[in-house]
Order: sequence, then C-alpha cells, then structure tokens
Amino acid sequence: MKSAASKAARLLVRAQRWRRRLCWLLLVLALAVVGGSLVLPWLASLLQPSCVRLGVRAPLVVPAGGWPRVFIAVTSAHQHAGRRAAVRSSWLRLIDRLALGPFVTYKFVLGQPRNDDDRAALEREATAHGDTVVLDGLDDGYQALTAKTLGAMRLSLQHDAAQMPFDFYFKADDDVFVRVDRLLEALAAAPRTSAYLGCFYRCPGFVSHWFHNS
Repeated sequence: MKSAASKAARLLVRAQRWRRRLCWLLLVLALAVVGGSLVLPWLASLLQPSCVRLGVRAPLVVPAGGWPRVFIAVTSAHQHAGRRAAVRSSWLRLIDRLALGPFVTYKFVLGQPRNDDDRAALEREATAHGDTVVLDGLDDGYQALTAKTLGAMRLSLQHDAAQMPFDFYFKADDDVFVRVDRLLEALAAAPRTSAYLGCFYRCPGFVSHWFHNS
C-alpha cells in the first residue's frame, strides 16, 4: 500500500511539472503570436521607401499652373553639423524621390565660425555637399538669428540670368522636418504675389529684441 501511494504521489508531481511546462509553453507561443503581429508590420514599414512610410504620393500630381519655385533657407550654426546631416538624410531626400529638384532649391545658412578649427570643418562640409552658405560679417550666435534670416532672404534674390526667380521663400530651422510635398501643394494654391504664410504680429508699438529695422 505504501509503495503504491508513493508511486501515485510521484506520478502526481510529474503531472504537475508537465502541466506547468505546458502552461509556460502556451504563454510563450501566445506572446510570440502577439509580438509577431506587432513587430512584423513595423519591420515591413522599415523596408519601405521613406516617402511611402510618410504617406507621400509618389509621383505627385502636378497642378494645372505647375509647381511654384521655392527657395528653402535652413538656418543653422557651425556646431550643428549633426543636425544638418540628419536633414540631408531625411526630408531633403524627398526632393529627389518626388522629382521636385527643378522647383526646390535649399541652402543651409550660417554665420561666421568663431575659431579656425570650426572654420576648417565648415569648409570641408561645404566642399563635400555644396549646400552650405556662410554669410560675411555675421556672427554665428543666436542673437544674430534675425540678421541671418534677412541675409538668407537676400541670398534667395541672387540668381543668374538663365535661372527663373523664385516664387516663394521658405525659412526653416535645422531641427525642423519639412514635408516638402505638402509645402508645394499649399504654395501651388496660394497667390504668387503678396502671399505670406505663417504667424506674424500686427501690434502697434510692438517691441522685441528680435526686431530688425533694416
């Protein structure tokens, strides 16, 4: 009797162990199914072109009046080389992928570096990419941001005789992601003269250290 009871107890312990193992196995399988349903779409999205992941229609439908020509000035600073690299590898690629190169011109606009090492690094970057402009006589500090924006506006007016003038000037910072497709669609519907898109003040006597009277 004692041996039979002992054997039954051992069988019960084994059954409980297998039941626990089976429960853990079912739990792992359930997590794998749920995790796969979440992870696989994410992995698939990474394999898609960035314009598809952003919901960009490629190619864009050209409006009846054609695309406007836009000059995009990206204000930056000499110490923001990483930001400029991120911009080049992200939204600036949409210009080529959507075949908008003839209509969109962009430049990174900076002030003068404050030491020889920064100046040499910026010269190497400008030579490598050809999209960086350093404004003469302008400090690269944050307090010069308004003057830097005005300098970029003057830059947009400089073009050779064979180049059509720009219809719009668009100012962005180097930490902003620009949806170039939506920008072009919005500007195509806007008037080509006396058009201003954005926020501005209409307050008499408005005073700010950012105000520039020239």
